[in-house]
Amino acid sequence: MLFCRNKVSKTPCPHCHKNLPYESIMYYFWNGAVNEINCPHCDSRIKPEKDVVPFWPAFGIGFFSVVLTGKLYIRFIDDNYVMSLIASAFIGILAMIIEFFYVIKKIKFIEV
Repeated sequence: MLFCRNKVSKTPCPHCHKNLPYESIMYYFWNGAVNEINCPHCDSRIKPEKDVVPFWPAFGIGFFSVVLTGKLYIRFIDDNYVMSLIASAFIGILAMIIEFFYVIKKIKFIEV
């Protein structure tokens, strides 16, 4: 679902009220809320009302989920750095996916 084109979310365009594709929301997930795009249906300029998840809290969630996972794995489970890296990468990707679904659920667009 994350990289499928032509899939639409339940987030409507404020101008034409048609649902926006996930590709448009992915743009804001990677680039932030300061950028504007054209609605793929009506060509009106839209942008999010606000950042759904501001940069520093998102960075903190990602950083601490990876670092704490690695440290806790090495301290309590096994002294194997490769497995610690794999576990940290898995938890980091999981945190990013959870954050993406949160953004999809909470994002609201305004017309510029």
